[in-house]
Amino acid sequence: MAPLLCDPVTGTGSTRRILIADDYPDSASSLALLLDIDGFETETVADGTGVLPATARFVPDVVVMELSLPGCDGEEVARGLLTLPPERRPRVIVASGYGDAARRSRLTGLGVDAYLVKPADPEELLARVREACNRASVR
Repeated sequence: MAPLLCDPVTGTGSTRRILIADDYPDSASSLALLLDIDGFETETVADGTGVLPATARFVPDVVVMELSLPGCDGEEVARGLLTLPPERRPRVIVASGYGDAARRSRLTGLGVDAYLVKPADPEELLARVREACNRASVR
């Protein structure tokens, strides 16, 4: 069953969109495949400078991102996403190899929906994406 956002007036829906920001092609494509199989529409970017332009063009419900991205610090990218106007702001999930408590606390304090340390359990990651989509629909 595809994750849908339904318009209560028209009854029509649209597939939830997930932007994946990861500079490791295998990691990005594996996550995209997992989400595609679950019915999400995905797009990937491989560097930090591409996240905000892709967000403006693709309009994702959720961004799943690595913090170690070439071109721009991942924390700065997350801050940029979280300061977008509410109607354009995607939910943000960090899936990163950085697991230190200070970084996790800083980012969750900014409003990141979930912070998972790689290698993340696929079922947990999928559950966090679904939860973030549910929160996105009540913005």
